[in-house]
Amino acid sequence: MISNFIMLSDYKSDSLSYEDKIEILSEKVDQNYKYALVILFDKDTFEYKDIHLEETKEEGKKYVLISGSSAGTNYTPTAKITKIERTFENKIFKYFSNNKYRQKYLVIDKIYLQLKENKENILKKLKTLFSDKEKYLITIGFIDSNKEIYYLKDIIQDDSELSKFKEIILNSFEEDNSEVKGQGKCYSCDSFKTVVAKGFPLKFYTFDKINYISNGFKEKEMYKNFPLCIDCIYKIINGYYFIDNYLSFKLARIDYYLIPDFVINNNSDFVDTLKYLIKDYYNRKNTLSNLRKITEDENEILDYLRLNNIYILYNFLFYEKENNAFRIKLFIENTLPTTISKIFSVKEYIDRVFKGDILLSKITDKNLNKILGEEFKLDSAKDKVFNGNEKLFLKAIENIFKMIPISKSTLFKQVSDKLNSAFKSGSILETTIYVFKFYLFLLELNLIQEVIGMPEDAIKPEKIENINQTNIELAENFFNNFSKAFINDLFKFIFLEGVLTQLFIKEQQRRRGSSPFIKNIKNLKMNENDFKILYKELVNKIMEYDINYKIFTILKELVSYYYLKVGTDWKENYKNISLDEINFYFALGMSFSNYFENTFKSN
Repeated sequence: MISNFIMLSDYKSDSLSYEDKIEILSEKVDQNYKYALVILFDKDTFEYKDIHLEETKEEGKKYVLISGSSAGTNYTPTAKITKIERTFENKIFKYFSNNKYRQKYLVIDKIYLQLKENKENILKKLKTLFSDKEKYLITIGFIDSNKEIYYLKDIIQDDSELSKFKEIILNSFEEDNSEVKGQGKCYSCDSFKTVVAKGFPLKFYTFDKINYISNGFKEKEMYKNFPLCIDCIYKIINGYYFIDNYLSFKLARIDYYLIPDFVINNNSDFVDTLKYLIKDYYNRKNTLSNLRKITEDENEILDYLRLNNIYILYNFLFYEKENNAFRIKLFIENTLPTTISKIFSVKEYIDRVFKGDILLSKITDKNLNKILGEEFKLDSAKDKVFNGNEKLFLKAIENIFKMIPISKSTLFKQVSDKLNSAFKSGSILETTIYVFKFYLFLLELNLIQEVIGMPEDAIKPEKIENINQTNIELAENFFNNFSKAFINDLFKFIFLEGVLTQLFIKEQQRRRGSSPFIKNIKNLKMNENDFKILYKELVNKIMEYDINYKIFTILKELVSYYYLKVGTDWKENYKNISLDEINFYFALGMSFSNYFENTFKSN
C-alpha cells in the first residue's frame, strides 16, 4: 500500500521545499462546506479589522486546512465549524495563545493580543454571520490598504513577517510526528536515517495497546514497528490525498478506497496517464451517461478505466473512520483486470436477460416490469440478500473479487430469513426478483458450490402422455433463459407450483375479498411433505372454484407434468438441496406469476 501511495504522489524529489510540504498537507474540503468565515487583520500592523463571509475558494485549499487533534488545535488556524463558539475557542484562539509560539514569533503574539482584546466583538459578529443550516470553515486572513485579502496560502509565499507561518506549521507537524523516533531503515525508501512512528495518514494502529508495541511495551521504540522517514511521510500523505479525493467510494453505505497497484506497470508515464484519466473522469462525472456500474455509487470509476484500456491490479480497502481512528473492515489485494472484466461481463449479461426482449417483451404489468428492469447492483445485496448483515455481505464481496466459491447452504439460509420477513411485510416480489438476480450473478461466475443437476433415473418426457408440447416448450424456453438456475425438474416443479399458487390466491381474493389459502404457504417455511400436500390441495381448490381460465388449465397441466418427473423420493434423487433453497424457488415462482399469465395469454 505504501509503495502505491508513493507512486501516486506528485512529488518524486527527495528534497521538498516548505511550500511543497504545506501544499501536500493542505486538505481539500468537501463541497458541503460552501462558505468560509475569514477573521481579517491588517497586513502590516496585524490589527483586527473585520470578519469576511465568502464562498469557499479553491475547494478550501486557499485556507490551508491541516487537521490536528480533534480535541486540540489544528496545525493551522483554519477549521471546520461544529459549534461556532467552541470552534473559535479551540481552533483559533488557543492556536495563538500557545506561549511557545508567542515567545518565538512576533506575528503570533500580536494576533493573540488582538483576538483577546476583540474576542467579544468577534464572537458576536461570527454568530450573526453563521447559520446552522450551512457548513462553514473558519480561518484568518490579512487585508492591505487596497482592500486586497491575503489568505494563508498567499502569506506562506510572502517575504514579510507573515511568512513565519510556514515555519510554524511545519515545525509543529514534524515535532508532533517525531515524538517517537530513532535511527533505522525507512520502510519506504530503504535509507538508513531518522525514522518516526507517527505520520502515516491511516491511523489503523495505536500506541496504547500491547499487541501493537514491539520490544515489551516500550513506547519509545514504537518506531521500529513501522519506520518511516519524514520525507517519505510527505509523499505518502500526498498519494493518500489523491486516493481520498478521487478514489473514495461507497458500497452498500460502506466506505472504501480503490487503490491502484503498480506491480504490473510502474513507469511514471503510465502513472501520469492513469492520474489524468481519473481526474478527467472526476471532473466530468456528472455529464457521463449510460455508465455501467456494479454499485450504487455515482462516482464509480472501474468501468471507465476498463474502457480506456487501463489494466492494473486493484486493491479494495473497506474502512470506517471513528474520530481519528481508522478501522479496516476488509482489504482485498491484487484483484486482476481479468477478474474486473469478468464481473462486468456477467453483470451486463444479467442486465440483458432481464431487460431484453427474451424476458420482458410480453410483460404488461407495470410493477413487475419496473422491478425486473431495475438495474442490478451489488450494493443492494447487503439488505436484500444478507438481511443487513455487514459481515456476511463483505465476506461475499471478498469471495466475488477473489473468485472464491460461496457456500450455497449459507447463502440460502440468509435468503430464507430475508424472504420470510419480506413475505410478512408485503415486499416479497421485489426481494425475490433481486435475490434471483444476485444468485444468477454468482452462478454465471461459477461461484456457487454444491450445484445439483438431474438425477440419473429421472422420468423421461416421453413416458408422460397427453401433454401439450407447445406449452412445455414455452415453459422450457423460460427455463433455458436461466439454464444455470433451473438445472433439474425439482426446481421447475416448485417454481411452477409457486406460479399457480399465486394466481389462485389472486383469484380467491377477487372472488371472496380474502385469501385464506395463503396460510398453506406457512410463511415460506415448507418441507417436502408440505409441497406435496400443497400441490394436491391446489388442484382440488381449482376444481372446487370451477376455475377454467386458460392460464390455470395450462399451469395445472405443467405442474402435474414436472411433479411426475420429479418422482416421490426427493431426498434420494436431489441430495444436498436444502429446504431453504426449495422455498426460494417457490417464492420466485410466485413473483413470476404475472409473467406467465401474460406469456400464455399472448400465445
